[in-house]
Amino acid sequence: MTRTSLITILLAAFSLGAALPAALAISEGAYACREEQGAIDECWGFLHNFTYEQYYYAIPSQFTTNDHNRIDTMDVAFFSGHGGHGSITTLRNCCDSVNFWNGTVTFGDDYNLEHMIVDACQVVPGPPDVGDAWDDGWWGVFRGLHAFYGFRTDGWWNGTVEDNFAHYLLAGQTFITAWINAANSVRDGVYPGYIGVVYASPQGSYSGAQGNTYTPYVHTDPPSPLGRMSMTWQY
Repeated sequence: MTRTSLITILLAAFSLGAALPAALAISEGAYACREEQGAIDECWGFLHNFTYEQYYYAIPSQFTTNDHNRIDTMDVAFFSGHGGHGSITTLRNCCDSVNFWNGTVTFGDDYNLEHMIVDACQVVPGPPDVGDAWDDGWWGVFRGLHAFYGFRTDGWWNGTVEDNFAHYLLAGQTFITAWINAANSVRDGVYPGYIGVVYASPQGSYSGAQGNTYTPYVHTDPPSPLGRMSMTWQY
């Protein structure tokens, strides 16, 4: 199938969603950049809202060779730390990097991961940053993954965005809406950064990740490999 893509531009916050019935049993994990207290605080700010299964310091193998025991066994995974276009560091702001675009990272392949949230600067560049090449590196990452959430500009550690994100999910908002609302909930000028979300689009009988919610959690997995991918971004 020919790969196609779609861009949605968002300029304002979404309204909050109404509460829905309790979530089905799902698993959450968080992975904090080492030697970064802010990253630890951010991960806990998200994770403490759930009955979680994993909470670790981040190392590259959790995303690559050992993902079948770590991130890819979760339904929802959260990372906080430093990043750049298509990559993160798992040690301070310099070292032990993970490049999502070089073919070493595949999420959802034979395991569970559906939603990957990366709270780090510039990991999800959009058309203002890379033009039509925004989707070039993501096709290999999506092997059952529904969506990848992050920032297309510099992020900001304040310990509130992640907690609000969890609250909005538990209130029944879609993952994409909750991520946008969480960033906008503490916005001061350009901070905490403008979000970018890459997600699996409708194709065949698959309805697309843009409607995925935490409550209730009933999601059909996208095909692997994807034939169509979309992006939602702010500026």
